[in-house]
Amino acid sequence: MILKKGNLFRITFDNEAYKRQIHQYHISDNQFANVEVNLSRWKKFLLKFPVIGQIVSLTSLYRDQRRWPIFVYHWPEKKLAFVRISKNASTTILASIMKAQFPHLDITTWSVDEINLLAQASMKPYIEEGYNSFTVVRHPIDRLKSCYFDQVLDRAELSYFSRLYFGIFPKDISFYQFVKRVMNIPDELKEIHFRKQVKCIPQDIELRIFKYEEFDEELTAFLESYEVIVKNMTLNKRTRTPTIINHGEIKSLIMEGYKEDFIKFGYN
Repeated sequence: MILKKGNLFRITFDNEAYKRQIHQYHISDNQFANVEVNLSRWKKFLLKFPVIGQIVSLTSLYRDQRRWPIFVYHWPEKKLAFVRISKNASTTILASIMKAQFPHLDITTWSVDEINLLAQASMKPYIEEGYNSFTVVRHPIDRLKSCYFDQVLDRAELSYFSRLYFGIFPKDISFYQFVKRVMNIPDELKEIHFRKQVKCIPQDIELRIFKYEEFDEELTAFLESYEVIVKNMTLNKRTRTPTIINHGEIKSLIMEGYKEDFIKFGYN
């Protein structure tokens, strides 16, 4: 698939995009020059041998999935643990929890990247003993649609998704082709936005599971018991949400590829 749909010479590092990203955090030219000295060697190497960068990227995906099989945000004072599954309103829920946890911070004005950066400090690849843990799951078809909208059609200029997997996900790819290519990626190399949900939760620990589609009184009451209020289900603002036709072949592909999710969480 990589030889047919990807680009062996697709670079994993965009120097100009990196500069823009650095400056958006108000880093001065002098500070950036110091950073450049430290990074120049490996940057030049990746630009000269892009295929090496892609191999390193794939190796990192495999290694990280083994080191971080799950992502669990811990709130020590409340003994609350949120098992995060990407594309299931996870950033919204994280922001709501942190807003209650850190009332002195005006998290409502923060970007998605800033929220995720703060969350990393309390994220662990396991659930600590004595915590009340929960997660939110979503219908696999709708979850893949969300990934397609946000990471492909509406992705930001600096998104690494454009360079992921040797660039097999161009911005003009159809949802059908997107699904077909996702299905061809081994589970061990699947990126977190389309990794199977059963692979994102612990298998040997009791966990309360809520459904995204049923963001109702039960989940609201559960969160409010911890003084957590969720007002907006999505923090990712889309510039467009095109209509997608779920023809039979797409549904069959997703149902086969995510069979474990359909069975485990009772979707049809």
